Amino acid sequence: MLSYSLNLDTLFGLLSDPDETVRIAAYGNTGSSAVAVARREDIAEQALVEYARSSSDAVRSAVASNSTAPAPVLANLARDRSAEVRVAVAMNQSTPPAALEALTRDDDEDVLLGLLGNPNSPTRFIEAQADRTGDYGEWERQRRIAANSSAPADVLRKLAYSKRADVRQLIARHPAVPADTLEILAFDENPQVRDAASRPDVVAKDGQTE
Repeated sequence: MLSYSLNLDTLFGLLSDPDETVRIAAYGNTGSSAVAVARREDIAEQALVEYARSSSDAVRSAVASNSTAPAPVLANLARDRSAEVRVAVAMNQSTPPAALEALTRDDDEDVLLGLLGNPNSPTRFIEAQADRTGDYGEWERQRRIAANSSAPADVLRKLAYSKRADVRQLIARHPAVPADTLEILAFDENPQVRDAASRPDVVAKDGQTE
């Protein structure tokens, strides 16, 4: 059996060893080097497929976060027993739409937060999460949405009235912030929000230029 203390480069090289027995042993490694190798974008597809079957949550999570992971692998990991793995799938912009849609029904709040940071997540999900208020996770949801480059304009307008200055600041910096929202934030009570709203580059969606 291969030592779990192998360094990253050694383990990576063993994944392409001509001896199948060696490769199988390398796939079974669950040490920190295996986690690092599974994150590498130059890893062979077959190695990702094998690591996705690892007994280690950390290794499977590394595969789930890899932007080069095959769509079927990510779709399968979206059903993983470990929330840590599903969070990584939710955050991965290479995750196929059907898997993202399935994750919107996940009962783990961290998975839902992961989706809120993914610009490919379903719009209706982002809108629904923006309407959730009054619980301990409200501010973190708002922060994730405000930082999401694909957040809908109507949601950005709504979050511009957030009680949290850091959320309003993110809205002011958002690449798709509506010009009318930016005008409101330019008069915000918080100086950092006002500074962020000083953006001559923003052009209103209705054709008016700031």
